[in-house]
Amino acid sequence: MSPKKKILASGTTALLLGVAAAGAMWWLSTQDTSPETEKVLQWLKAVDEGHTVKAVKLASQLVPDPSDTVKPAYRKLASEHGVPPEFLTTSFNVWDFQRWQSALRFKQLSVKLTENHPDDPEPLFQAVSSRLKPREMPDTHLPWPIRIWNEKAGHCDRQAWVLCELAYQQGWQTQIVYLREADDNTSSHTVAELRKGDSVCTADPYKEVLIKGQSIRRLASHKNLVESHWPNADAIWPEISNAIMWMPAYPQDYAPRNQKLNEVLKRHLGKKRPRFGEDPQKRLRRYQQRSRDTESDVDPMPTRLWFYPFRLLNAGFRKAQENTPPHENNRHTAESEP
Repeated sequence: MSPKKKILASGTTALLLGVAAAGAMWWLSTQDTSPETEKVLQWLKAVDEGHTVKAVKLASQLVPDPSDTVKPAYRKLASEHGVPPEFLTTSFNVWDFQRWQSALRFKQLSVKLTENHPDDPEPLFQAVSSRLKPREMPDTHLPWPIRIWNEKAGHCDRQAWVLCELAYQQGWQTQIVYLREADDNTSSHTVAELRKGDSVCTADPYKEVLIKGQSIRRLASHKNLVESHWPNADAIWPEISNAIMWMPAYPQDYAPRNQKLNEVLKRHLGKKRPRFGEDPQKRLRRYQQRSRDTESDVDPMPTRLWFYPFRLLNAGFRKAQENTPPHENNRHTAESEP
């Protein structure tokens, strides 16, 4: 079997998304009635209702000629963490559908949670902090953010990722932040940093700490700010000073097909669209530039593309292959219901 077919076949086990979709048709208020807009709305409805085959087919019609040109850095990142580079250039598939549906669910949640305060991150922070409990998920479940939300379980790193996903859907730029020991760079705690326009906040839902108006960069230079907000400040502050930041993009976002689909959705739905498929490197550069523009007086933090989602997708590939009978490996494709 070719690498592309293996990738498509391995995606036959879909995530079960348990978020209620009541009132999810808010995007239908668009005034555009062009044929392409009608197809976009059909695609959204298919994603919302869990129709994998139909959504994949409509996406292929909306983006009939996705580019097969992928940045060498993206191929390298995928390969180093167990995802075949061919995944980035294959056709739309069930793994893409999982990304779309997760984005849509978080969009629906974020709109509902911030209904009266769309630019305030606190309702999102409180939702994560109060809902997620510091416990492990069942081994049978891979800890993607929507699964973490559904299972109501996750330690600091997972809580920070869920918050990033909710905030991202409300227009925030987001970063996962590993706080690291100075002597060996190991990380024992993870937080999030959020930016929108001139606003910035540092969020630690695990420890119920939300610091509006302060970035990790500035906290690293002002111990008194850490001491006034964080429990265990003496232990946290040295790790903040040695923090590293990660852009929490999904592997699917690196694929040109999803980047083109995002452009189609943006053209017809604007900010109402579920956000995915934004070029991760461009997202990273925008974040770095915003940080430099607003905080030129403090030293920058190292900022990277996050490796972990690739490792998680690799685990998903292996899990799907284990759950697929050998005689079915050649039968399933992205066009068959998982």
